[in-house]
Amino acid sequence: MAGVPLIWTEINSPIILRHIKYEGKEYLVNQSGKIQKNKKNVKDADEVYYSTDKDGIVTSAGNKK
Repeated sequence: MAGVPLIWTEINSPIILRHIKYEGKEYLVNQSGKIQKNKKNVKDADEVYYSTDKDGIVTSAGNKK
């Protein structure tokens, strides 16, 4: 699945994350459609870290924690 960010859970199963833009805001959503709220330094397969706020809005994304 090229272009789709992956993260790994503690049991090494992949979780696919997608950025969804809605009304000018970017949300982090998993493969089942659940908004990822209050996440800090979640790393995808491309070594990109994401953080979200209480509403699931992406507050930072980058190669460093």
